[in-house]
Amino acid sequence: MRIFCLLAATALLPMPCKAEGDIYHQANVAWAAYKCAAFAFNSRMPNADGEHRRLVEKGYQNGLTFFSAPRAEMLASDSVVPTELGLVALDFRSVEYSLGRIEEIANRYALNEISSSFGTDVHPSFDEWKAAALRLYKSGNCDLL
Repeated sequence: MRIFCLLAATALLPMPCKAEGDIYHQANVAWAAYKCAAFAFNSRMPNADGEHRRLVEKGYQNGLTFFSAPRAEMLASDSVVPTELGLVALDFRSVEYSLGRIEEIANRYALNEISSSFGTDVHPSFDEWKAAALRLYKSGNCDLL
């Protein structure tokens, strides 16, 4: 009987889900897509504008799922979402406002990541900047999103 009670209790424990329909998964995809969109845009690779548009739309659709969820779910203590999304969810005003903030924060984060790849006091040329953005786009597997 004790074993049955233990099994039943562990089955009821909250566990973060990583299924594609899970809002936390959607939040992580939104964050990654917005960052990748910035890498694509800054890389000026062939079809950069199309790839940027595709990734922004992907971030928007996945972010919409997260920010349309009940607030209690967005702020659940067991959620595994980027800190930035959690902070925006705390200061929730509207879905569209929150999505705009996330896109802007992810863009700034991506630009800082490109810049920090050169070290301090280095002023890269435009070609070096594009190459660094493309390298981050590829290493982040952005084409798989």
